[in-house]
Amino acid sequence: MKRYESYEGVSRKGLDLTFGNPIPSSIPLGDTPAVISGPSLLADEVLSQSKVVSIAELVEMKLGEDTSAFLDASKERLCCLDLSHLGVTFLSTDARENFHPRIKFLLRPYRYFTHPNELTSNGRPQTFLGIFHHLLSDLQSTSQSSNRDRMIRSGVFFKRLSGTMVLQEKSVEKYIDVYEVGRLGGLKALEGFIGPKGKGKASSPVGWLTLAGALYTVAHEEAR
Repeated sequence: MKRYESYEGVSRKGLDLTFGNPIPSSIPLGDTPAVISGPSLLADEVLSQSKVVSIAELVEMKLGEDTSAFLDASKERLCCLDLSHLGVTFLSTDARENFHPRIKFLLRPYRYFTHPNELTSNGRPQTFLGIFHHLLSDLQSTSQSSNRDRMIRSGVFFKRLSGTMVLQEKSVEKYIDVYEVGRLGGLKALEGFIGPKGKGKASSPVGWLTLAGALYTVAHEEAR
């Protein structure tokens, strides 16, 4: 958490309350089966438990102005996930080491969970992608087949992914389809998300998974 002259507050208060830059997303509520899902709702719970009404009051009254998430505050860095920002540039001819930091950062793992079946509202595409790669890696390590497409289209894979997420198999198929469109499109698909022309394109599950597929190819140099 880093202190600024003002805080977002209202529905975006989750952006004000971070721990070393990752934004807390979902946390079980004590020993109950309830799950608080979403950064803003988590921020509300922190304020409630702290008996304060705003992020500013939390910082001033409870944290004593100390908002560093690290022992060495100089290590704090902020990297936004929005590729449609005016400052993000991209040329498909660029060497990968010269890509804008946001492009290289976006797919790094930052979301960790232990009960994906309980995450039924926010962050479904991100949860899907994490489970997808986990199950695919597991299948590749045990299967005698090296045909990736056959693996991810198999009934066994569909059922495991569907059961883990409590997601209908039709939705699993749709999510895989759009992710593969982005993955196979690679650099060309990524271009449509960069700069002002990409504003809002990744706001839906379909758009985000297409972007994620394209970024996967960029990170791994070629679609497999």
